[in-house]
Amino acid sequence: MPRVYIALRENSQSNTPVHLIISLDKDDIEEYVHKDPKSETVTVSGFVTEGGEGEVRTWLEKQGVAIADSYWTIIPGVNLSNRSNGTYSQIFIAIAFIIFAAFIFYRNCKEQTA
Repeated sequence: MPRVYIALRENSQSNTPVHLIISLDKDDIEEYVHKDPKSETVTVSGFVTEGGEGEVRTWLEKQGVAIADSYWTIIPGVNLSNRSNGTYSQIFIAIAFIIFAAFIFYRNCKEQTA
């Protein structure tokens, strides 16, 4: 698999079904998954989606990992809340320009047919 899937348990001895799965590229493990050396705490930030790819769930269950009926997948490195305002303003300006150009085109076409 080109991606790595890590099932997060409450603790290493827990047999409860997993509710969180981390999905990341193989090269990104050290960058996004930070394990606390004093405990089993793992900190991950990213984009969370409900469920995930069906074959991933099947693959993990074949490895002996019980997955809960309702589970979430975390994709590290994607954080929609931290996008810069500059990105939004650029998109807004582009959309406004397209709407303005469409209005001018529509007005010109209407004047020519009148």
